[in-house]
Amino acid sequence: MSVDLRGRRVIETVTVTLTRTPINATLIGNTTIITPAAGRRLRLHLFILVNNGAAVNRAGLRFGAAGTINFRGDLAADGGTRAMNLIDAEVEGAADEALIVNLDAAGDIDVTVVTEEFT
Repeated sequence: MSVDLRGRRVIETVTVTLTRTPINATLIGNTTIITPAAGRRLRLHLFILVNNGAAVNRAGLRFGAAGTINFRGDLAADGGTRAMNLIDAEVEGAADEALIVNLDAAGDIDVTVVTEEFT
């Protein structure tokens, strides 16, 4: 821990382990991306959704099978992309909740997330 010259801020270094998880979602509805270990939670730091299909598809992310669908949006056909840096945004699920991608229609969506698992 260190203090700046004016003594106003305390700066602390914390080490966390981030996990990159790529999947391909093809089914309408929910597809699990990553599930935390028992009793642990996930914090989402970054996501990238890419539509490889020939039709527009609407996709979003949620924690848990019935959770609110967040970051939902249309992905243009043939490469439409949605990406977001959520570092320090504290987008987190509850204990034991999987991170899920939800598609409005069957398709071919590449999903990559970067998450942190914590208690």
